[in-house]
Amino acid sequence: MPMIADPARLPPLSMPLSPTDSLANPPVLGPPAIAPTGLRAGGTVMLAITGLGVGGAERLVLDLARGYQNEGYRVVLVALENDLEIVPFSDVSGLDIRVLDMQHTLLSLMRALRSLHRMIRDESIRLIHAHLFHPVLLATLLRTVHPSVRLVFTSHNYAGFTRPRSLFLRLTKRFRHADILLGPGQHPEINADPATIIANGVRVPDTPLARHAPGPGEPFVFLFLSRLVPEKNVTALIASAAQLRARYPQRRIEVQIAGDGPERAAAEAYAVRHGCTSFVRFLGMRGDVDALMRDAHVFVLPSLWEGLPIAALEAGAMAMPVIASPVGALPGLLADGRGYLVGPAALTDAMASVLDDYDEALARGRRLYEMIHREYDKSGCVGRHLALYETVMAACAERQA
Repeated sequence: MPMIADPARLPPLSMPLSPTDSLANPPVLGPPAIAPTGLRAGGTVMLAITGLGVGGAERLVLDLARGYQNEGYRVVLVALENDLEIVPFSDVSGLDIRVLDMQHTLLSLMRALRSLHRMIRDESIRLIHAHLFHPVLLATLLRTVHPSVRLVFTSHNYAGFTRPRSLFLRLTKRFRHADILLGPGQHPEINADPATIIANGVRVPDTPLARHAPGPGEPFVFLFLSRLVPEKNVTALIASAAQLRARYPQRRIEVQIAGDGPERAAAEAYAVRHGCTSFVRFLGMRGDVDALMRDAHVFVLPSLWEGLPIAALEAGAMAMPVIASPVGALPGLLADGRGYLVGPAALTDAMASVLDDYDEALARGRRLYEMIHREYDKSGCVGRHLALYETVMAACAERQA
C-alpha cells in the first residue's frame, strides 16, 4: 500500500466559480440509471476520506471503491491520516489506496495539499468525492488551483458541525458541484446545489433469514456492533442490561459488544462496577459480523447521534429486530413498525418488550428487511453515486460548451 509523501509548493490560489443556493428539501435520487461513458471512458475518480478507521463512512468508501472498479471506473482511494484499522477486516485486494500520513499541523496539511496536487495532475483526476470534513477542506482549496476538477461532498453528519466548520462549508458551497445527504433535513444551511439523498447500501440476501427464539438453556442475545466512542453510548446498554437482568432473574440474557475504540476500557470498568461481567461480553474487533448477526436475537444501538449507521442496515438485511435511538436517519428507517425507536431512558423497557413478545419483534424485523431489500441494496447505492457523478460531469460540460 503506497505511502504518499514529499511535499510540493502549490501555485497561488484564485477564486473561480459563481455562487449557488443550497436546497432545504433535496430530491431523492431515483433508481440507478445506466451511466454515460464520459467519466468511465477517461480520467479517474478520487475518493478521499480522513482515515480508514472503523466506522460506517469508511466501510461505505471501501464499498464504493470496489463497486466503481467493478463497473469499469478508474478509482483512487485516498486516506489523509495513517489510520488503517478497518483494512484487516475488509477485502482491499486490487484497490488503489494511498495514505498521506497527515498530522494535525499546518506544515503537514501543506504537505498533504502538495501530494494531492501532484496526484490530480499525474493521475488525471476529474472528480473528487470528499467524505467527512478534512477531505472537503483540502479538496476545496485544491479546486482553486484545479478548477476543472469536480467536487462532490458527503458529510456523514447529522449532528451538525462546530461553528467554524459550518461557516467554512456554508461560505464555500459554491465550490462544490453536489452534496450527498443521508436523509431529509440534514444540515440544509450548508448544502450545495444540488443536494441529493443517496442512502448507504449493504448486501441484502434475496430472502429474509429465518429467525427463532433461543432454545431451552440458550441465552437471549442482544448485540451491539459499533466503534466504542462516546456518541455510541454503550454504557446505557450495559446499565439497561443490568436492570433487565434484575427484572428477569430466571432468564438467560447476554449482551455482546463487538467493536473497539477509545471508550472500551471505560465501558469494561463500568460493567465491572455494576456487576455485569457474567452476562456482558466484550468481543473486540471481529471479522465474522454476519455470524454474530445470524446468531444474535436483537440489535441495539443507543447512540446519542448518528448519520445512517451501516450496522443497523446490516441488521435489517438479516431481518434482525432493531432497537435504536431516534437520531439521525434512524427514525425514517425504523418508523411504521419496522423497529423500536427509544431514547436511552426507555431502553430497558424496549428490551423487556422484545423479551416478552419476540414474535412481534420478529415481525418488525421482517418489515425492516423488506425496506432494506427495496431501498438499501449495495448495488443500487453504487449505481446512484455513479449516475450523480456522470450528471455532474455532463452539466459542467454543457456549461463549458
